[in-house]
Amino acid sequence: MQRYNELPTKALRTAEVRERMRSFELEPREFTPETYQVMVRADTERWGPIIRGSGFTAASD
Repeated sequence: MQRYNELPTKALRTAEVRERMRSFELEPREFTPETYQVMVRADTERWGPIIRGSGFTAASD
């Protein structure tokens, strides 16, 4: 999870990304790799069955 957390954290530390998020009334927040892992698991448990049930598949070109 460390690698998956590095890119968003790096982006959130730039003024451009922070300003863009705030323009959408979003508050930029950094997460630890452990917190990020908990969020990914929760999203997978919540949305995984819905996505699988929809029949959606990712196409690779």
